[in-house]
Amino acid sequence: MAMLVRFDVVQLDTVGQPFNPDEMDALTMEASDEVSANHVLREFAKGYMFKDRILRHAQVVVSSGPEK
Repeated sequence: MAMLVRFDVVQLDTVGQPFNPDEMDALTMEASDEVSANHVLREFAKGYMFKDRILRHAQVVVSSGPEK
């Protein structure tokens, strides 16, 4: 991580954030009472950004809202 920070590469903060297809790949959707619909429930793989470019999309699970 020290090497990445030295070259201005930052990790994307995705958990709890609204799903953004420009920065994230949705692997699946799950029902959740705690996280509102179309927000990231959990993260499988970190995403990375260099300045204004995405180096790797974050792989995430997206909430579909409360179970019906």
